[in-house]
Amino acid sequence: MKPLYDRLPEIYRVKDEEQHPPDQLKNYLAIIQYIFDAIHENIESLYDDLFIETCDDWVIPYIGDLLGTSHLKGDPWTLRADVADTIALRRRKGTLASIERLTYNLTQWGIHAVELRENLVWNQHLNHQRPDIGGNPPYASATRFTPIRGGTVTLRDPAMLSLLNTPFDPFSHIADLKPPALGNIRYNLPNLAIFLWRLKDYRVKFTKPILEVKTTGTVEPDEATHIVRLYVHPLAEPIRLFNTYQFDPDKDPPVITQLDETPSPIPTARLTTNSEAGRPKKYVAINTYDRNSFNINYLDISEVGLQLNLPEPEFTKTDSPDWKEWTIRGENLCAWETGIQPPLKDREIVIDPIIGRILIGVSSIEEATALENHLLLTYTYGAVGLVGAHPISRTLPQKWNDEPVVVKRVNLFSGNTLNAALDNIQNEISPVV
Repeated sequence: MKPLYDRLPEIYRVKDEEQHPPDQLKNYLAIIQYIFDAIHENIESLYDDLFIETCDDWVIPYIGDLLGTSHLKGDPWTLRADVADTIALRRRKGTLASIERLTYNLTQWGIHAVELRENLVWNQHLNHQRPDIGGNPPYASATRFTPIRGGTVTLRDPAMLSLLNTPFDPFSHIADLKPPALGNIRYNLPNLAIFLWRLKDYRVKFTKPILEVKTTGTVEPDEATHIVRLYVHPLAEPIRLFNTYQFDPDKDPPVITQLDETPSPIPTARLTTNSEAGRPKKYVAINTYDRNSFNINYLDISEVGLQLNLPEPEFTKTDSPDWKEWTIRGENLCAWETGIQPPLKDREIVIDPIIGRILIGVSSIEEATALENHLLLTYTYGAVGLVGAHPISRTLPQKWNDEPVVVKRVNLFSGNTLNAALDNIQNEISPVV
């Protein structure tokens, strides 16, 4: 807002500058301006307090009283979300989407609600069959991999079998008449299960992993002649890989949490490309970047938990006609490539999400060298919160204890390594950042 003094006609401002001492009127109006600004800010805050999205924290219970919302205790963000969604939750009272949305508002955790009666085993009456959509006979579209309600569990597909006793269990169970208990799934007609993912997903946007190139010496067609071993953790330590949480609580109409979109550990069995129930693209993405003109701000990062950024021009762009599709497999890599069967093929990626190891199969030493020198990795891990050594962006301080700091920048793309930054650090007499 334009100050009061600047609104005066110019003749008064000129006269004010000619006074002795000058600016007497300007200083007088500055006092009034301070009170005027305070009144204006108060009026603006009163307007903001009319809306739950912009009101002060102390106003939330009063808006809740107008809606008849129960008073809760907790983080202001939680209370604000609870009041903001009151009407939407009442409209959808009793639905799974409303339960998930309310639980997410109160906890901010990953959530999936299941009506357990849908998982009860049952047999069809021959006189009252329930045909599939479209009028086809029951199970007309079923394959040998499809879980059939009332049938036996299919053992043909490890990816489907890995869902047993999980929040997304597609198999049928007999009724469990025991009373509900925390941590146990009681399949029965009136029971509702709410699954929570306590750990939060944290993403490392890009890192230079530890790699090692091995030559296989194979002469078989389609098999990889060179294997790149990759530790996901920068210190080659075991790390459990997680997927990202892709639930949108603000979507209207609401959609309940979907399989393969929860902040949970990546299941090994669902990473296999050729599996009937495998969904590797829900967990892993492959992208390329120009290593000669790389800018981290323009790195295209997907929503999935793990992404491999391959260097160009050794690997063509994903939208190029020369792009070769990669296949993905989930395996136990405790013994690296010696423990997998069949052998690694060209353009195949084998992932062990339990210990954080990856194998990449290529057919030339040039591609293997490019991966060794320029491969970038984006991965996700789980933690209870902002504890420990999380990678957090901080503002660069100019001083430390009133002393100017010596800034040493580390950039793996320009050759400024951490070892170079720490070299002779004991000789520094000023604080080092």
